Amino acid sequence: MTEHSADFFPAVETALDSAPGLAIGTAVLPRLQATSWRCHSAASVIVMCLHGRLRIDVDKPMYAADLVPGELYTFPPNLTYRLAAPHCDARFVLMRAGTPWDVCEASVAHLDREPFLRDAPPPRDNAFDGVVDDDLDAYRAGYTRVDVLARADALRVLILGLGEKHCVPWHSHDHVADTFFCIDGPMRVITRNPDASHVLMPGDTCRAHPRQPHFVSGTHGNACLFLIVQGGGQYNYVPFETSLMGQPLQ
Repeated sequence: MTEHSADFFPAVETALDSAPGLAIGTAVLPRLQATSWRCHSAASVIVMCLHGRLRIDVDKPMYAADLVPGELYTFPPNLTYRLAAPHCDARFVLMRAGTPWDVCEASVAHLDREPFLRDAPPPRDNAFDGVVDDDLDAYRAGYTRVDVLARADALRVLILGLGEKHCVPWHSHDHVADTFFCIDGPMRVITRNPDASHVLMPGDTCRAHPRQPHFVSGTHGNACLFLIVQGGGQYNYVPFETSLMGQPLQ
């Protein structure tokens, strides 16, 4: 449990990784519960819905939204906001970035937030038909998007996008674990030692441990988008030679 476990009460937090000025974990906010209204003088907070619907309320400008799995929102310093779960339990990624870290309790003039609720976004086509493309040699390395959300010593958080028939090729890291959170999919993460194939839909997560070879792409050559937390030590990139079907040579 993270040392900041009371900051977002009544949400229950579980730590994932941390470094000076950056802490990342997951949290569960029970149904019909909400945090207090608050802001932070120098730090930003980033949330990503993993399961259920996470209500975000911000003040000045007045705005509310029910985030669905895979959606993110950033609260910069000095923005008054709260988190809530009006419909069901909400599980989400929670990131604190910046120092000093503080929680400044706040009040708002308009307690009824429903008038400021955004229209529901159109449903995304993330259906998975059970088919996974095994022809890994048909994929090319390359990104369509690389956003650095936060970075600290031995820890960084990125959003990466892959286009059609593009991939993150087989590689590993000596000291760093990669934790994947799907934003737009379906996507797949294949690992070795042990061998596994993880199909991720928006909000799903999996992890590749240090020195564990892994390959990332859409399940059937489709484009995908994901958040990745890279932490645990000094970063390096170790590519793997591949044989037929794109499998790594041991």
